[in-house]
Amino acid sequence: RLESIAAALPGKMGKVFMMTHFENCSNEEIAAVLKVSPKTVKNLLSQAVVNIRLRMGLSITLAILLS
Repeated sequence: RLESIAAALPGKMGKVFMMTHFENCSNEEIAAVLKVSPKTVKNLLSQAVVNIRLRMGLSITLAILLS
């Protein structure tokens, strides 16, 4: 479930999250692959985490309301 939410994130945000958490890549490795700075990777990862928390929170809330 987490993987499908991460894959649906816009732009490079989802790729950064996937590479960090599922492929165990460092920020420097991700920056080299995506041709961005390590600071950009850090910012994208932060945005991805916030976005995923919101999406998962909404899913859990809807599941509770519908049951």
